[in-house]
Order: sequence, then C-alpha cells, then structure tokens
Amino acid sequence: MAQPPPIRRFERIFSLSCAASRRRSVAPELPPLLHRFYDCLDQSPPDPLAVRGALVALLSFLNSPSGNHRDNRETVSDFVLAENEWERDWSYLPEPLEEVMYDLTCDPPPPDLLQRVNRLSLPTTREPSS
Repeated sequence: MAQPPPIRRFERIFSLSCAASRRRSVAPELPPLLHRFYDCLDQSPPDPLAVRGALVALLSFLNSPSGNHRDNRETVSDFVLAENEWERDWSYLPEPLEEVMYDLTCDPPPPDLLQRVNRLSLPTTREPSS
C-alpha cells in the first residue's frame, strides 16, 4: 500500500494526536511548529541541525506563557507517540536527538529539555540506518 503524501501524513498524525484526549484548546501556534518539526524529521536523511532548530522553536513555545498548558503538551506527546503512523522510527537519528524524542513523550516534558537541546553536539548529517 502506498504511503500518503507527507502533508497528509502530518495531518493524519496531528488529527490522531488531537483526538487522543478530545483536546479542545490547542493553541493556534502549535500546528505550524509541529509541522516544521515533522518536515525536518521526514527528510531523508534528516538534517540534525534543522531538527534541533525545530525542536528549539517547539520547546520555546511550550515553555512560553501562551504555550505552557496541558492540551499543548499532551498533543506534542501524543504526536511523538504516534510513531507507528510515521514512515520510520527514531533509530536513524543521532542518539542525543533520539533521546529527546522519547523525553517529549513525558507530560510535562523534563524542565531542562530546552536547555539540553540547545547544548546538543550534533553531526551535520546522518545516514538512515539500514
């Protein structure tokens, strides 16, 4: 069975994430941030620096007064947990980013996650694992 185009995969994962707990008040800033994050991860191979940039933007929002509420955090967690809807797992990412992906599933994410992401030492590229 053919995979849906990337935009449709994103929309499907986002819809499932929002429906998981019948979220009513996801901030309007969240979908574009998650979409940018998804687009960075969907590249083959992904650019670790672009993934980190998208993560910094997403985590900065989640740490802001307008972004730091339960519906946003749970939607991000469910978005990452919908890994079986993604085209691949996280094993192709550099280990520090793979660890961050799992930390995103915590609600709330660890308070130091943004600082950890900012300090990551990453290669400029990484080939997907076979």
